[in-house]
Amino acid sequence: ITESCLHENVGAVRSLLASLQNQGVRISLDDFGTGYSSFGQLSELPIDRIKIDRSFVSKLTGSEDNATIIKAITSLGAGLGLPITAEGIESEEVLAELSTYGDFKGQGYLYGQPEPATATQQRLANLNLLAAPEPSAQAKPGKATRPSRRVAAS
Repeated sequence: ITESCLHENVGAVRSLLASLQNQGVRISLDDFGTGYSSFGQLSELPIDRIKIDRSFVSKLTGSEDNATIIKAITSLGAGLGLPITAEGIESEEVLAELSTYGDFKGQGYLYGQPEPATATQQRLANLNLLAAPEPSAQAKPGKATRPSRRVAAS
């Protein structure tokens, strides 16, 4: 869910997210830091993860402002018990800088380009990284997936 959609009707959004969680769906707050969420809303909404918007991450090196924002979001996530994903990791320099702020997951072109779900599934199968597929969990042809990896603190 993106941060900007939270302002439409907070009560309805809260109810919908709780319903999804009750069905086993994990909720990530995407593009965090680019919208208008209040800290009160963030602590009240049933979310499982915060994703730092790529606009802060991709320009991290050499930007004291972006570094401060990322540190603040990381601290906020830790305080609320929410894991963090950083979007927009496109270079080793950004990854190295980011890893000094804590332990979280990362996404970006450094890990790979978007590809069809079937290609991802085949690549992971070739590496023996897939569990036996369930009939309802088959990848939809042509749907792109984003690569994601864990970023560890150094």
